[in-house]
Amino acid sequence: FAPLQIVFALVFIRSIGLSQQIHDIDSINVAGSKLYERGEYKLALEKHYAALAIAESLQNENRIAETFGLLSQSELQLDLFDSVVVHCNRMLDIAQSIKNQEFEAAALRTLADVHSRRREYPEAMRFYTDAARIAEAIPDSAEMAIIYGNLGNVYGDVGQFDAALTLYRR
Repeated sequence: FAPLQIVFALVFIRSIGLSQQIHDIDSINVAGSKLYERGEYKLALEKHYAALAIAESLQNENRIAETFGLLSQSELQLDLFDSVVVHCNRMLDIAQSIKNQEFEAAALRTLADVHSRRREYPEAMRFYTDAARIAEAIPDSAEMAIIYGNLGNVYGDVGQFDAALTLYRR
């Protein structure tokens, strides 16, 4: 009977440690997000990389994918497009493996943002359209609004103003 209690105690202690590490990931990511909101993108990256290291050590795919998304937003603001693509593709792979459509739509939207910023409009349109299809299926109205607005901007950039207006009205 006593050895069984010891095993349960050890499992309980380990779960407390894991819970604390997950809390640490979340806290560090929140701090990074606050820095992002203030325009301090390089400092935000440092925080998110610290959170990613913990998430990867725990092999927590949900937190890894979430952190890749946060990293990619700061990287996008710093025009670190190659890093954004790497992190979004890893986020997309994880999102598909854990069947998280919110992460999948966000990764596709951010990939579209990269193509839009690079003026690679056909690719941007394809990624925005894929992201919109997923966001509509969830449904995620906030994500859809961002996607439609960004897609409208792309249509406007290529001179398809009627299509842009249609998207802005959605």
